[in-house]
Amino acid sequence: MYQAEVDQVSVDTKMGQITILPDHLPLVASLVPGELLLKNDNQETPLAISGGFIEVQKDNKVIIL
Repeated sequence: MYQAEVDQVSVDTKMGQITILPDHLPLVASLVPGELLLKNDNQETPLAISGGFIEVQKDNKVIIL
């Protein structure tokens, strides 16, 4: 489990790569295996994922399962 405030989240979905920035529209998407990239203060944190789902909520909350 990872929980932190970040400036940007980039991840590969079944429809292509998406980047979530502040005030992004709410969405739900299926993820494909690959890399999840978190950016905060010009520092990048890569995480490996094996698929799953992403939910972006209207209050700037991102949930990845």
